[in-house]
Amino acid sequence: MNTIENLFITLSPALIFATGGFFLAFLLLIFNAVFGERIRGLRQIALADVFISLALVGLVITGTAYEPIGNMVLYPLLLWGTAFIGSGYGVFFSEPFKKGRWLYLPAIITLPVEIILFSINFPVLVNRALLSWLVGLLFAVDGMIILQESLHHKKQQKKSFVLNKGTLAYLVGLICFGVAGVYIFRGLGFLFPLRFFTLFSDSYAALLFVMTIAGILFSFGILLLGALRLQEELSSRELRLTQEQYDLLVRTIIDTVPQAIILKDRESNYVFTNSFFAMLHNKKPEDLVGLTDVDLYPPELAQKYRADDREVMESGLSRSFIEEHIQGGVRSWVETIKTPVRDASGAVTGVLVMFIDITDRIRTQEALKESEQKYRELNEQLEKRAEERARGLREAKRDLDLFFEVTLDYLCIINMNGYFQKVSKSWVNDTGWPEHELVGVSILQFVPPEDRDKVIEASKLLLSGVPLKDYHVRFKRADGSWMMLALSAVGVPDRNLVIAAAHDITQQIEIEERLRQARLDAEQASKAKSQFIATMSHELRTPLNAVLGYSSLLQPFIQDEKGLRYLTSINTAGRSLLAIINDILDLSKAESGRIELVPMPFEIRRLAGELLDIFRFNAEEKGLLVQIQITEGVPKTLMLDQNRLRQVLVNLMGNAIKFTDAGSVTLFIDAKPEGNQSFQTGGATRFHIIIEVTDTGIGISEEFRAHLFDPFSQQDFKIARKYGGTGLGLAISKRLLDLMGGTIRCEAPEQGGTRFRIDIPQVPASGSDVPYFITFGQGFEEKIEPQAELIPVVQHEDALVTLLIVGGSEERRTWFRKLLQGKRINIYEATLEAAQTYPIQQVNGIVFDFPATKDQVEASKELIKKWVQIYKTPLLLIIQAKYSEADRENLLSILSIGGLDYVQEPIDQEEFWIRLMNQIELETSRTRIAAVNRALTETTSRLQQLSVQVDKLISIDELTGLANRKTLWRWLVQEIGRSKEQGLSLAVMLGDIDHLKQINDMYGQALGDQAVIECAHRFARALDQKVLLGRWSGEEFLAILSGEPRMGPDEHLAFALKQAEDVRNQIVGEPLVIGRERIQLSISIGICVVVCDGPLDDEALASALLRTLDDALYRAKTRGRNHVEALRFTLQNEPPVPPTEGSSHL
Repeated sequence: MNTIENLFITLSPALIFATGGFFLAFLLLIFNAVFGERIRGLRQIALADVFISLALVGLVITGTAYEPIGNMVLYPLLLWGTAFIGSGYGVFFSEPFKKGRWLYLPAIITLPVEIILFSINFPVLVNRALLSWLVGLLFAVDGMIILQESLHHKKQQKKSFVLNKGTLAYLVGLICFGVAGVYIFRGLGFLFPLRFFTLFSDSYAALLFVMTIAGILFSFGILLLGALRLQEELSSRELRLTQEQYDLLVRTIIDTVPQAIILKDRESNYVFTNSFFAMLHNKKPEDLVGLTDVDLYPPELAQKYRADDREVMESGLSRSFIEEHIQGGVRSWVETIKTPVRDASGAVTGVLVMFIDITDRIRTQEALKESEQKYRELNEQLEKRAEERARGLREAKRDLDLFFEVTLDYLCIINMNGYFQKVSKSWVNDTGWPEHELVGVSILQFVPPEDRDKVIEASKLLLSGVPLKDYHVRFKRADGSWMMLALSAVGVPDRNLVIAAAHDITQQIEIEERLRQARLDAEQASKAKSQFIATMSHELRTPLNAVLGYSSLLQPFIQDEKGLRYLTSINTAGRSLLAIINDILDLSKAESGRIELVPMPFEIRRLAGELLDIFRFNAEEKGLLVQIQITEGVPKTLMLDQNRLRQVLVNLMGNAIKFTDAGSVTLFIDAKPEGNQSFQTGGATRFHIIIEVTDTGIGISEEFRAHLFDPFSQQDFKIARKYGGTGLGLAISKRLLDLMGGTIRCEAPEQGGTRFRIDIPQVPASGSDVPYFITFGQGFEEKIEPQAELIPVVQHEDALVTLLIVGGSEERRTWFRKLLQGKRINIYEATLEAAQTYPIQQVNGIVFDFPATKDQVEASKELIKKWVQIYKTPLLLIIQAKYSEADRENLLSILSIGGLDYVQEPIDQEEFWIRLMNQIELETSRTRIAAVNRALTETTSRLQQLSVQVDKLISIDELTGLANRKTLWRWLVQEIGRSKEQGLSLAVMLGDIDHLKQINDMYGQALGDQAVIECAHRFARALDQKVLLGRWSGEEFLAILSGEPRMGPDEHLAFALKQAEDVRNQIVGEPLVIGRERIQLSISIGICVVVCDGPLDDEALASALLRTLDDALYRAKTRGRNHVEALRFTLQNEPPVPPTEGSSHL
C-alpha cells in the first residue's frame, strides 16, 4: 500500500474510538438526567475518561495480533497518560492553586501534544497504529467533555463568545472526521468488508489536509470550552468561601452591636436573638429560641409587645416606639423599632425587633434644650445689659457734661502731654479764660515758671498710677492775677489721661494766715493773762494774808463788843476775798491743765463728818435739816485726792445750804464694785462711787442748766445780788471731776429743789481689812489691823499741837501727860501694837517711850522709820536714866534713822517741852521749806512747760505733735549755721510713705489721720533721740541728722543709711491696722549729705540742700517702693551724684 492508504488504515481506529467516546458521553448525560444528578465536576469526568481509555486499550490489544508482545505493555501506558493529560485538564494540578494563570497550563500542553502526535510519524517508538489509537482516544474524551459542557451552559442560558466559538469549532471538526470516516469505511473496508470504490493517490493528500485542519479546530474548541469551565468552577468555589465568611461576619456584627435584635415568626416566637438581648435576661441566645414575650416580661407588658407585633405584621409597615420607664425613682427611655420580615414571594413571615437604651441621648437632648434655653436667656440678658450699658454710658456722658456745667469745683481732663481736653464751666467763669483758650492749651502756660518742674514731676507720678491729693499749685487768671488751687487728681495710664478736680483756696490761705496771727496774739494774751494772774495773786494774797493774820491776832486783845464785831467782819470779808482769789487761780490752773491730782487713802466717812462740822453752824442758823447717808456698800478707805474731792463737796454743800431757805440738804454716798468684783472678799478692789447732794431750795431753770458749769455764770442777776457768789464753784468742780475721770450732772427732783449727781468710776478702795494706798502713781499694799477713831485723852479748846504718846505701860503714859499738863495741846495715847494702826498723819508729833525688849526694838525701828521718813512726823524719843550696853546698841540703831531727837531721864518739864516744840517746829520748818521748794520747782517747771507748750502751739504739727514745716526750716538753718561754725557735716533725710492718701480717700479723714499719727510714731521710734524730726507735708517726714566733731562725711553717710534702714523696717515690718483691714505700707527715702563750709549763706544753702534732697527722693521713687537714694551735695555747680553704688540704694 501507498502512504495514503497506510494513513487511512492508521486513522480508522481513531474514528471508531471517537465515535465510541461520543456515544459514551451521551450515555453519561442520560444517566445524569435520569437520576437527577449532574456530572459537573472535572474529577468525575476525568475518571470516566480513564475508564474509557482502559476499555479502548483493551480493544486495541485484543484487535492487534500482528504486533510484538513487548509493545503490548507500552501501548496501555501511553494511552492512559495521553488520556489523563488531554481529558483531565489539570484538575489534580490546578486545585492546590488559587490563581487563574495555572488553569490554562493543561490546555496549553494538550494542544501542541495533539498537533505533534497528529502530524509527525513515530517510526522509532511505535507504529502508526499507536498514533491512530492515541488521537482517537483524545478525540473521544474531548468530544465527551465538549458535549457535556455545551449542554451545561446551554441549560443555564449563558451565552458568551467563548462558548459559541468553542462549540462551533468542535462541531466543524466533528463533521470533518465524520466525512472522512464514512469515506474510509466505504473505500477501504477497514474492519468492515466493504469496498465500494477506489480513490486515487492525489485524493489522499487532500483528505489528510482536511482532517488536519479539522483536528486543529476541534482541539481549539476544546481549549476554549475547558478554560471557561475551569474558571467557572473556581469562581464557584471562591463564592462559596466568601459566603461563609460573610455569614460569620454578619453574625459577629449582630452579636456585638450594643442593642437588642430579635427575629420573631408569625406567632411572635423567638426565632433568633443576638447576644446583647440574651445578656439582658441572663441567658444564652440558643436558650431563647422558641420562647415568647410572655416568658420574659410581665403579662400586661408582654401583651402590649405582642399587639405591636401583630400591628406591624398586618400593616406590613415598620414602626418605632420610645418608651419611658421609671424604676427605683430613676427615669429611663428605650427606643424600639419593629420591621416586618418577608420571604422570596413577598409574604410577611415574621417581625424583626430592635431596641436600644436612649436614656443618655434623651438626657443629652434635654440638657441641650435646657442649655439652648439658658443660652437664649443669657443672650437676651447680655443684649439687654449691653443696651442698658450703652444707655447708661449715654446717660453718664450726658450727666458728665451736665456735671461739668453745674459743678462749682474746677473739673478738667488733661492728656499725657499736659493739654486740657475738657474743663468745667466754673473753671471758665472763675479764671476769666474762655473755654477755647483753655481746651487744647498746655497747663504749663498758666503755671509760674518756678513751679513748672514740680507740675511735670507730678504729672509723671499720675501717669505711673500714683494719685495726688491736696496738691497746691498757683494758676494764672485772665486778668493776670494769681489764684492758689488745691488740686486732687488721678491718672488713667491705659488712656494716658489725668482727671483732676480743684478749688480755689486763695481766701482760705489768707484766712488761715489771719487765724495763725490771731492764735499767736491769743497765746501771747493767754501768757500775759497767766502772768497777770500769777502776779496779782501774789500781790493780793500778801496783804490779804496780813489782814487776816493780824485780825486773828487782834481778836484776843479786843474787849469791846462793837470793835470785835468790826474785826470779825474784816476777817470774814478777807476770807471771802481769799476764797474768790483761790477760785480764780484754781479755774486758771484747770483751764491750763496745771492741776495734778495726788491720790491718797482716806476715809470717806471721816470726810463726811468734816463736811457736817463745816456747815453745821450755817444750817442751824437757817433752820435746815442736814442729812448724810452712807450705804453699807461704801468701803471704808478710798484712793482719791481727798483735798480736791473735799473742795467739790464743799462747793456743792455750800451752794445747797446757801440757796435753800427752808427744808433740808442731803449728802448721799453709795458705791458699787466694778465688773465681777465682790466687796465681800475684803480685798482691794475698784468701785464706782456715786455721790448726790440734794436740796429743797430755789431750784435751777431748765434753760440755765445748759450753762450751769460755765465760768462766772449765774442764773439771775437778782439771785446773784441776794445770795452772792462769783459763779466759779461749779465750773471748778466740773474740771476737777473731769481730772478724776468722773462726771457731774444736775437734776430736778419731783419734790422741787436741785440734785447734783457725781459719778466717779474705777476708784481703788478697800474694806476694813486691807486698805489700798497710791502715792504719786506708785502703788503698794499694806495689811493693817482695823483702826479705831482717835479719841483724845486730853483735849484743849485752843490746842496748837496734837500729840500721840506711845508707851509701854499706862503708868509711863500718865507720867508723860503730867509733863505736858497746862499746855495748849491735844494728847492721844496708844500702845506699841495699837500705834501701828493709828492715822499718824493727823498728829503733829509723837512722844515715843524707848522699848524695853529686843523684839520691841525691831518692831519700833520699822514703825519709827515709816513715821519719820514717809510721813515726816516729828518724834521725840524718851530714854531711861540707866540702860545696858545692849540698850545702847538698840538706841544707836534707832537714832541712826535720823530726823528725830531724844531726852534722857530724869526729865525736866521745861526742857522736855522745849525739845519737843523745837522738834515739831524744825520738822514743820523743814516741811514748809520743802513745800516752798517744791512749789518753786513746780512753778518753774510749769512756767517752762507753759513756755514750751506755747512755743509748740506755734511750731508743732497739730495732728502728729511733731515739728511743722516752718519749725523744720528754722531748725535746718540753725543746724547749718552751727555746722559751719564747727566745720561739721550735716545729713538730711526725707521719707515719703505710700498709701496714706489712699487710706484717707477709702476710709475717711478720721482713719486717715489715725494712719498718719501711727506712721509718725513709727518714724520717731526708729530714729536716734538726737535726730530732729518733723512732718514736712501730708505723708512726708523730714529728719535732720547733725554731725559730730569726730565724724567724717563717709561715717555720717553710713549713720544716715543705718537710720534710714531702721525707719524702713519700722514702717514696712508690721502692717497698718485700719478697722478690719491690714494694709502693707511702703516708704521711699531720700538722703543728702553736705559739708557746711561753702560761701553760701545759711538760708541759701538750706534751699539748695532741700532741692537736692527732693531729687534724691524722686530717684528713690523711680526705683520702686522701699528704696533709699543717697546723694552728696557740693557747693559747686556740678550736679549731685550718688556716693557709691553700694550706698545709693538699699
